[in-house]
Amino acid sequence: MSALPPPSLERLRAGVDAVLVPRGFAPGQVGSDDRSGQMIWCAAADELAARFPALPTSREPEEGWSTRCTDVVLDVAVVDGHWLLTGVDLEEHRLDRALAHVGLSGPAREAAALVGSPVGDSASSLPALLTRLLDASTPGR
Repeated sequence: MSALPPPSLERLRAGVDAVLVPRGFAPGQVGSDDRSGQMIWCAAADELAARFPALPTSREPEEGWSTRCTDVVLDVAVVDGHWLLTGVDLEEHRLDRALAHVGLSGPAREAAALVGSPVGDSASSLPALLTRLLDASTPGR
């Protein structure tokens, strides 16, 4: 993996950081080579569950929270010379399914359509979808 990700990946990371970091996640970590990459944000699972109890990841596991963290993972790949978003997961739950889980069917369709789209196109729409997911997962919503 290269030390410096391409500028389009950095823009996407910065946009997602702006949503996730204020909500308890560590800043995104990016790793990439010439063909693929991954970005990961991590939050303490118990704290995230308390702040966003409607998330599909907010049920305490049988073994307890321990030192678990909840990850948001973006997968990207180069296809025909362009960086594409190939996956968005919240602790192994696809973003579209997580949005549907909290009753946001329209945004769920938008999230599903993002997979396979250019990273540059995702830089504004993905942070907005993550914001909607987290806002819909707070108590009293």
